[in-house]
Amino acid sequence: MFRREFEPELLAIGVDAEHLTFRSLRKAVAAAVSDTAGVEVARDLLGHSDSAITEGHYAKRPELIVEVAADALDEVFGGIDAFAELS
Repeated sequence: MFRREFEPELLAIGVDAEHLTFRSLRKAVAAAVSDTAGVEVARDLLGHSDSAITEGHYAKRPELIVEVAADALDEVFGGIDAFAELS
């Protein structure tokens, strides 16, 4: 339903709605976190018991969609400081 409702906005930022799935977003976030903060942080974020699971399934950048989803997330949430709202 999200993809159908927001398809024009997704296309405007270069994301094909058909390729935007929960799994692709999870991979994009895991890859970005792993690359910048380390696989242990990504493991904790994803709730895995072992870093090998995270590395084997998420921490790699296996597909172009991961890059596209990461760029889309950055464009949408790049200016938001999530930690500021927790203070």
